[in-house]
Amino acid sequence: MNDVTFIYVCYHSYSCLLKSIQTLAASLSLHHSNEVSVEVVIVDNSFFDVPNINNVPSYLSILAFHSNTLFKRFQYIASPKNLGFASACNIGIARSSSPFKILCNCDIIYPLDFIPAFLPVLDKMAEFPDVLIAGPRLLGDSSPYPSSLTYNSSILFLILKPFLRLPFLTSVPVPAFLAKWIEKCWSDTTLRQSPYVNASHTYVTWVSGAFMILSPSFFDFFRGLDERFFLYYEDIDICISVSELSKKVAFFPSLALFHPGGYASSSLRGIRLSLAKNITFYYHIYSWLSFIFKWRSRILRTSLFRLFSIH
Repeated sequence: MNDVTFIYVCYHSYSCLLKSIQTLAASLSLHHSNEVSVEVVIVDNSFFDVPNINNVPSYLSILAFHSNTLFKRFQYIASPKNLGFASACNIGIARSSSPFKILCNCDIIYPLDFIPAFLPVLDKMAEFPDVLIAGPRLLGDSSPYPSSLTYNSSILFLILKPFLRLPFLTSVPVPAFLAKWIEKCWSDTTLRQSPYVNASHTYVTWVSGAFMILSPSFFDFFRGLDERFFLYYEDIDICISVSELSKKVAFFPSLALFHPGGYASSSLRGIRLSLAKNITFYYHIYSWLSFIFKWRSRILRTSLFRLFSIH
């Protein structure tokens, strides 16, 4: 039997979290599989906000019902402060009792056929222990930076990633040379899903942290995510760390989940408005700078070649 823990980090996302777990429970209930045992761990980064405390018992009672009927175990961890995504994930990882651990966003929606599509992924990861991380195909993301895609090894794209949002943050026309560069980055770095929809799996540089499967062998090398990344870039960082060990990250297009997305760092249109009112914009920039500093040697080795290849 496959033993799996779904780890959610909640921050003012109670309704999304409830819907996500209800859809997971619906798939488990429909298929009555004896091939998987599911644990759910929730780390609540917003419990310290007094207005939200009264909301917690109502959704916990519903989740507890699912726990008693379908889930092997249910844990709710109230954080004394907002620890950030990476740190909260690591708390969930430490409290998990399963060999397979999944980091998932609160807005992930599971289709009814999730369980029969999910089990072969676990079997494949168990068959190939050098695959430390895997991710599914994510559908329904209408944001300008699709989290449902995986990418190739162009690290220049990662360095200049925030600038790809310029057309969406400002009404001022983007210079032609920059527009050309943005278009080339999208076409060159994005692994289009359509050719891989019918494939079993393919190896990639990274997969989205919206739903990231960590294999048992992952923990032979890592304890969790790098907590220097408060929010954003922690998924890219850990996948690159895996590749530095000559291990693999796998993309399974046959496993499809719904992820509405809606990137908070781009939710306020206008650069000045984002700077003034959007705290997640600062988290994004801080993590971006942390990423550049951490991987500066690799960036130096690869970025010049990529720059001169843009015509």
